[in-house]
Amino acid sequence: MNKPFLYGLTASTVMFVFYFGVLSLANSPRHALEQLQWYWYMIFPLMILIGAQVGLYKHITDSISAENFSAAKGSVAASGGISSGAMVACCVHHIADIFPLLGLTVAAAFFSQYQSAFMVLGIASGVVGVLYMLEAMKKNNAAFGPARPLIGLDFIMLRKTAMIIGVIVVGFAFLSSQSLPVLLVAG
Repeated sequence: MNKPFLYGLTASTVMFVFYFGVLSLANSPRHALEQLQWYWYMIFPLMILIGAQVGLYKHITDSISAENFSAAKGSVAASGGISSGAMVACCVHHIADIFPLLGLTVAAAFFSQYQSAFMVLGIASGVVGVLYMLEAMKKNNAAFGPARPLIGLDFIMLRKTAMIIGVIVVGFAFLSSQSLPVLLVAG
C-alpha cells in the first residue's frame, strides 16, 4: 500500500473514531449507532472526502520537488484551510451534545437544529478541497498515476462550479434546517 493511501485511510478512520467517540461519550454508544444509521449518507462522504484530501496532500508533498513545493504552498495551504473547515463543519454539531453539560443549552439547541446543514457544509467544502488539491497537482505536474485521465479536466472551472452549487445547497440546508434528512432520504 502506498503512503498517500495509508494517510488518507488513517484520516478517515480518525474522523470516524472521533465522531463515534464524541457521540458515545456525550450520550451513549447506542446513540452513536442510531446517529450513524440516520446520517450515514452524510457521514461516509465526509470521511471519504477528508481521507481523499489528506491522501492527495501527502501525494503532492511526496511528488513535488522542494523548490516547486514552495511555489505550490499557496494551493496546498488553501486546500488545507478548506480541509480544516470541512472537519470543523462536520464535527461542530457534535459539540452540541456536550453544551448542556457546560450550561450552554441555547448553543446546544442551535447546533442541534442545524446539524444537517453543518454536515452539508462539510461535504461541500470537502469537494472544493479535493478540487483544490487536484488543481495543485496539475499546476505542479505531480503524477496522477491511475487518475491520469483526470489531468485534462479544468479544475479551476470545476472548483468554481462546485463553490456556486455548494453555496446554493448549503443555503438551502440552513434554510430548511432539520427537514433536509427527510428530503434526502425521501428523494
